[in-house]
Amino acid sequence: MRHEYSPVEPTDEFGSDIADDDDEFRNSSSLRSVVTKHGLRGGYRGGSLGLEVSRMALATIAFVSTKYILIDLYFHYPLHLLFAQLISLLLLSATLDLAASQTTSDKLAWLAQSISASQMVLEPSKASVVACVALALSLPFLAQAILHFPNLPTVSMLIIFEFTLEFACGQAISDPACRLGLKRVMIPLLLLLIGCSWLLLDEYRMESNGLLFALPAWGLFGLYRAIIETYTLVKISPQSQRFINHTLRTTILMSLGMTTLLLLMLERPLQVFSDLNLVHPITLAINLGSTASSLLLFFSNVDGFNQEKVASGIPSATWTLRGLCWAGTCAVASTLLTRPAMSTKLQVASLLAPSLSVVVSQLLWGREVSEQRRGQRLRQRGRDSRQSGDRDIGLVDIPQIERSPSRDKRDPPSTSPSKQQTSLQQVSALTSAMGRDCMALLALSLCIWTLFAVFVSPRAKTISEDQKLFVAHLDRAYIPKFDFDIVVSAYDEPAAFAKDIATRISSLSSFADQKIRLWVYTKDDKANVEELTERTGASHVVKRPNIGREGETYLYHIDREWDNLARHTLFVQAHVHNAWEFYRRIDQYYNQTTGMLSLGFVGHICECYNCHDRWGFDDDTGTILPDIHEEVMKETCRTPLLSYKGQFIASARRLRGTDRKTFQKLHKLIADPESEVHKPGYLKGRPDSMNAPFFGYTLERLWSILLQCSEYRIALRCPSTLSGTRRGGSLADCQCLDDSV
Repeated sequence: MRHEYSPVEPTDEFGSDIADDDDEFRNSSSLRSVVTKHGLRGGYRGGSLGLEVSRMALATIAFVSTKYILIDLYFHYPLHLLFAQLISLLLLSATLDLAASQTTSDKLAWLAQSISASQMVLEPSKASVVACVALALSLPFLAQAILHFPNLPTVSMLIIFEFTLEFACGQAISDPACRLGLKRVMIPLLLLLIGCSWLLLDEYRMESNGLLFALPAWGLFGLYRAIIETYTLVKISPQSQRFINHTLRTTILMSLGMTTLLLLMLERPLQVFSDLNLVHPITLAINLGSTASSLLLFFSNVDGFNQEKVASGIPSATWTLRGLCWAGTCAVASTLLTRPAMSTKLQVASLLAPSLSVVVSQLLWGREVSEQRRGQRLRQRGRDSRQSGDRDIGLVDIPQIERSPSRDKRDPPSTSPSKQQTSLQQVSALTSAMGRDCMALLALSLCIWTLFAVFVSPRAKTISEDQKLFVAHLDRAYIPKFDFDIVVSAYDEPAAFAKDIATRISSLSSFADQKIRLWVYTKDDKANVEELTERTGASHVVKRPNIGREGETYLYHIDREWDNLARHTLFVQAHVHNAWEFYRRIDQYYNQTTGMLSLGFVGHICECYNCHDRWGFDDDTGTILPDIHEEVMKETCRTPLLSYKGQFIASARRLRGTDRKTFQKLHKLIADPESEVHKPGYLKGRPDSMNAPFFGYTLERLWSILLQCSEYRIALRCPSTLSGTRRGGSLADCQCLDDSV
């Protein structure tokens, strides 16, 4: 077989008939011809450094620009964006294929081949189908992970999970003769699992949806890598290599189908067209072009993994190092060019130490296997290198190597000792070249991650600390008569819900010496006030009309109790959202100086004059939110911080620091059926009723603004409710304090 990766001019050591098969294979795919012609195939024949840089740069641009579009430009449609990226990849592949066709008949043949489904998978097998499905499904999962995991450096660092799955699955499904011993497998695998766990434990922006998508995405990709390497190692033939070429289109079509199904389930296909104006056409073109090109380069190098494995016995060392370099460049570029997020040096160490231990294991194992096979080859010198029609590619003990039908009818040629010696020299030279490249990639990855940990990552913390602190208008003259009030907005929830809130709050250490009053506002027309008072143990039970959701309740309480507000008030619905995270956040952050502490989703900002989020909220009037912001904050509205879930703690000083008329105006807007927020001009076809007004969703997001706590530093520094706290954090990370601590 002709080794195209060899630094020595290859010779046909198996006879001219094999060369004919290689020529047939080489000409069978026009995509392969274009890729080879332009030097896009991964190899060591010269220019590999430029190829690696190009591949890494394109992949980094694709990854970071995707995050920029989804997060920084508020285009919250990852599956729609992926759909466009896959279509771009198909078009790019087709363009290159047609460009490689020299004549009209070639172009017609290519079109016929593309249309024919039977040409897409030439040698289907269970392993190949699983590999294609795994890769196809990993793409929409990864797109979703970028949206739901705000810290992109952590998403890139989770490539360690791909290394883990690839290493474990690769050892499990490989030929027993090529496996590491159990002890030598368990140590790197254990280190990988510990590193992955610590990486997540030290992450301050972890979200359940982010984990739900990120881990399966990298895990599926690791499964694909393990299968495709083992598949190409065991089944070396022109036909099986043609399968690798067609993996591109097969995977794209599979992923397109999966993406279409998921976007219909998870996103709003009709809404996406009205939000396209959020993304500049040039930005979109850069993203689509870089994504399509990087995926095409990846697929063009698939058979390169096989050549590495066959030549040197190093299955994944170079891939692991490439992955580390790519993840590092993504982390650096994301922090410098997009909305930054903070990472820790411990996270970097959790990625590098286990990954490099696996690289060392792979390199040492590769050397042992290579020496063992070198001895086997020397002992086999002079013998027939092909037995039962199988092709000896230099590995004597590879089982069940596939044969093309055209080869089955031929007699096995013999290989002379001189040609075997030439093959040994080629493999030795290739192994040395790969070793040098491994060392170069190792040095590069260490440099990139050192740059990130020491210089780039602290930039996010510096930006948050450099933010000008907003000086809130507080009513410092007000002297509260009560310590802490709990205001519960209820409908027909069991009375035990409200009582449980008061009980659990009282049990927290921060409230040990505080007197707590429970207010229950019920909007159930059938509720019995006396019975509800007895069952909840509430200080006050108030019956209200079923209008305005919880926002109307809070506004009513603030206005009614304006002169009797407790020092702090917890506003919450009877059914607490994410109860475990809710109580933990109060316990971790509340103290006597708390001014406003949001207890819902954190870190979400928007463009003031076109504010919307991925949960369907859209203030396309461009007036209400900016007007409220400027009225309360007394400054121009740019990127306000949004609040969620309608649950928060506010101090009386901060509540009274906002003009009482502002609360009264908002109450009139939501409670008056004749107000502008209930008119068609504001609603624009969106559903609205008095008990479930659309404006209620706007009011839910306004509380940070109303309480003068719309600060960008909180969007950068506040850990998610799932993460709880962050390394090196403080009480001020997630709240506005009335006094310095």
